[in-house]
Amino acid sequence: MGYTHYFEVTTKVSDEQWNTLTDAVKRIIAAATEENIELAFEYDNPSRLPCVDNNTIRFNGVGDEGHETFIIARDQGWEFCKTAQKPYDRVVVAVLTVAAEVIGLKVTSDGNASEWQPDVDWLNSILSGDFTVPDTVAI
Repeated sequence: MGYTHYFEVTTKVSDEQWNTLTDAVKRIIAAATEENIELAFEYDNPSRLPCVDNNTIRFNGVGDEGHETFIIARDQGWEFCKTAQKPYDRVVVAVLTVAAEVIGLKVTSDGNASEWQPDVDWLNSILSGDFTVPDTVAI
């Protein structure tokens, strides 16, 4: 299955923006773990934890629940992540939604707004926010 999200960092990301994003991502990952969505640095290395640091956010599902590794780097350009709608896709959608608002990440997806909405609702329950599906996700 080829369900893919596309994204691009188009502007310089400040330390404050990146810190806001990574704080949110850490909370998202913790919530996913509580819901038994297994995440790791790489699908075939379940003992290595996801990376959330000063320059990179990187994770995948574990084993058969993983697909392509999701990576956002502060200085990257255009990127994509094919999740095949596996359970870790919920975390990918949540992170992309926050990143779109916090750092201005440009996001498009094979998914549409109605497919994203349950994951955005989940995100809002975690962060007590009012995030919305990014405008660039197809309706």
